[in-house]
Amino acid sequence: MDADRFLTHSLQDPRITRILAAAIEAVEPGGIVRQRLEKTALPEHDRPFLLGIGKAAEKMTLAAAAFYKDFTDALIITKHSLSALDENPLTRIAERVTIMEAGHPVPDERSIAAGQAVLDFTSRVQNNDLLICLISGGGSALVVVPRKGLSLTDIQILTKSMLANGASIDEMNVLRCQLDLLKGGGLAAATKAKILSLILSDVIGDHLDVIASGLTVPSQQSVEKIQAILEKYNIAKLLSSSKLKIVVSEKFANFSIFDRLRNVIVANNISALQAAKEKAMVEGFFTDIANTELQVVNGQTYRRAKKLGMSAAEYLSRNDSFPFFDLLGDLLKPGYTGTNVNDLIFLFGL
Repeated sequence: MDADRFLTHSLQDPRITRILAAAIEAVEPGGIVRQRLEKTALPEHDRPFLLGIGKAAEKMTLAAAAFYKDFTDALIITKHSLSALDENPLTRIAERVTIMEAGHPVPDERSIAAGQAVLDFTSRVQNNDLLICLISGGGSALVVVPRKGLSLTDIQILTKSMLANGASIDEMNVLRCQLDLLKGGGLAAATKAKILSLILSDVIGDHLDVIASGLTVPSQQSVEKIQAILEKYNIAKLLSSSKLKIVVSEKFANFSIFDRLRNVIVANNISALQAAKEKAMVEGFFTDIANTELQVVNGQTYRRAKKLGMSAAEYLSRNDSFPFFDLLGDLLKPGYTGTNVNDLIFLFGL
């Protein structure tokens, strides 16, 4: 990756831009999938199918398709495709490879269509086949199959409310698992085939049931935990009593159906951080990794924003950092990276 793509008004040090480039290169989806597949023994199977879901799904799935040239069919659900798409929701971008775009972070009608496409796809995968899932962040909104009695509108309202109230990704995905048939292991339950799920983690701690709401990870949340989230964000009032009963009810009665499943983390934030650390040492920095969650606007940026009448706290409360940094000339615009493992904070003493 060209390190100059990271230059901004405030960031002009080429050593730092090279460090940032190294971090992103370490989690390039195609490369990490190829590396993992080269050392992964597959279970015995008849036909292999590829299913990619998430913001990094296109690169991950195409890398798997190039590695397993005898795959039967592939479906990709992503936010923005690198390929030229036609007017049809499903576009064939290569032999045996179909792609769809859907809504994120709030699901839309395309997400419903994508959810149905996933169910149609998995219905073709038989007991003796192998389903290779390639999952990355964003899958929670990109594919949606509401539980019976719930609607897309219900899910949209709850998602918007939790986003507006600053809910953590863990809290949001606990609720998403209860709203949707595919979440919390529902995707895995939709087929009787053997499943290998390669997961690109954008979640601190790599909690498998949180990444893309655990599409291939069986998860049964306690009623108490679900109710606590509903009460914390005062959102129970957004649903009728009959719909609330659905949200707190169990999804799976038999967890033995997941015995044929293997979930593997292929890369995460630590992968990017470690690559950045190694590059920083090469660049002459004394380096250490502080494994924590921070939200940072430095003093210089804060003062410049204040002079322009911009409130950093207000933009942060709206999850709207793009225009804030863009107006200041400090927005990183490296172009399409194909990965969403990029929530990294660097502190440099120069």
